[in-house]
Amino acid sequence: ELSPRFALTSSTYWILAFSLAMRGMVFSAIVVHIVPIMIWKGIDESTAGILIGMFTLPWIPVSLMMGWLGSRWPKKSVAAMGGLISGSGMFLLLLMDQVEIWQMALVFMLWAFSEGSLPLGWAMLADQFGRKNLGVLRGTIMTLFSFLSIGTPFYAGWIFDRYESYTWLIIPAGTILILAGLLNWSMPSIRSNPTQPTNSA
Repeated sequence: ELSPRFALTSSTYWILAFSLAMRGMVFSAIVVHIVPIMIWKGIDESTAGILIGMFTLPWIPVSLMMGWLGSRWPKKSVAAMGGLISGSGMFLLLLMDQVEIWQMALVFMLWAFSEGSLPLGWAMLADQFGRKNLGVLRGTIMTLFSFLSIGTPFYAGWIFDRYESYTWLIIPAGTILILAGLLNWSMPSIRSNPTQPTNSA
């Protein structure tokens, strides 16, 4: 089992940590502002209130599908795909002027690929560094996750108050999700065969 000290000095750990934290940073803003975002895109308030129940619905099948894919393909490639697809969903929303209900449902489905890749991130953490110190390593990532996420809902509100538009929320959000996917793609492996334990002081 690899020690926390070893993990915290490895590029693999921090690339994985930032790829997960960047996803959380985006969706902490989106979750808080999802109804105003829908209203901004032309969906009336009552319909937006109903659609909010659909926001997390796609996460279940997408998470199961990505978990299944991660058992058969390299996990980092599947997680990278999640970041790229969810980032494209951000830009798709930006390109549409007046959004229909089915279009918003499609955007929700694309966004779900980011959340669906989170379990793969924790699986990669265990694969690369072992399970003995998983709680410490995951807790450190969650600290980074919280630190990066705390200000994003305020930023989203400030952007809308200033410009009466969420454009400058959606553009950075899409870019960050794509970068998170690229980080997953480029993440080096500590273990050539993650199923075999490695000892480190």
